[in-house]
Amino acid sequence: MVRADDSTALPDIITIAADTMVAETKTIVAETIGCDSRDVNVCFALDASEMSFPGWDQIIYYAKRLIAELDVVTNGAGEYSAVEFTTTAAIVSDLTDKPTLDPILDNLAYIGGGKNHIDALNKCQDTLIGAQPGQPEKARIIILLTDWFLINMDATENPSCGSECRKRTTSVWDSITQTGTRILPVFVFPNPLDTIHDIVTKSVVEFVCKTGEQYRAVVCGKGYDCAEGDGNLDIVKMNSSHKVRCCRDCVNDGSCSSNWEQKCVDYAPEVYARSKKRGKCYVEDFCSAMAVCADVFGGRLCTPEEVTESCAEGTGCRYDKEMVWACMYEGGVCLWDEECCSGKCGGEGVCLFAEPGMCS
Repeated sequence: MVRADDSTALPDIITIAADTMVAETKTIVAETIGCDSRDVNVCFALDASEMSFPGWDQIIYYAKRLIAELDVVTNGAGEYSAVEFTTTAAIVSDLTDKPTLDPILDNLAYIGGGKNHIDALNKCQDTLIGAQPGQPEKARIIILLTDWFLINMDATENPSCGSECRKRTTSVWDSITQTGTRILPVFVFPNPLDTIHDIVTKSVVEFVCKTGEQYRAVVCGKGYDCAEGDGNLDIVKMNSSHKVRCCRDCVNDGSCSSNWEQKCVDYAPEVYARSKKRGKCYVEDFCSAMAVCADVFGGRLCTPEEVTESCAEGTGCRYDKEMVWACMYEGGVCLWDEECCSGKCGGEGVCLFAEPGMCS
């Protein structure tokens, strides 16, 4: 899981006009992909539950910013629907264009109450399935704007219902994704706006354009203060070249040599890191970086959170202000597919096993 700096502040929704959002969006993804088929239907599931207060205005701002970005990427061909949810979910707009949906979102009000992600996902799917009969089928995406992990999904149960909630959630999640709909959970409050809109945009472009490109995470080498990307975290193509820093559990995975350095004792005292071996520094693509950490260093790529928590800061090669590869391993908590080493974040919010041949 990637957490933003506490200093990251969201713009005040009241002071930002919708027109300026379009000007702020990035078109580099759409310009470089060269996708000829960008038609997409997107449903936004908006969390208006008690846990989201007082951030309701921020959720609406995030939704409008993402719609503005996606409208650029799709050359205006995208259509958008919206579902507001608390204890139950309600469709507030069927599929329409951006100019029509924007004022509808502005007029939505915070409700409070429980949280029912299951109903929200189902209602969103209803707006996407069967839309425009007789028309060519478009790519379908649900963007779930919420404030926490997908565990308290069924408001008919106590929020502490734990594994039973997760089982029901996974079942609904799987049944929707099996129809071809992509679900992108966006956990608003732990994440900075620029990171969210960039990752969502790249995920949507890859899904809609079917480019076959795969992305993974890079994180600022010391956890903060990098100029590249949108801040401390970005997603980049797997075949691009980035710096390599490696981590190792020197408590549970066996003792480490003195070349491994302990840098985040307050966060994870068992995690040690290093950046070079026999004076050599590494710049590799993603798969090569994984191999370097495993075969050369006898460790692994650091997780995004380990790098964000400065577990690799100051370990050499002058990589503190460079973006370095990072990924979460099987069973680790995740928010995005691209955050996982396997490229797959499952419905329970944990990384899945990497399929054989991923790096062949």
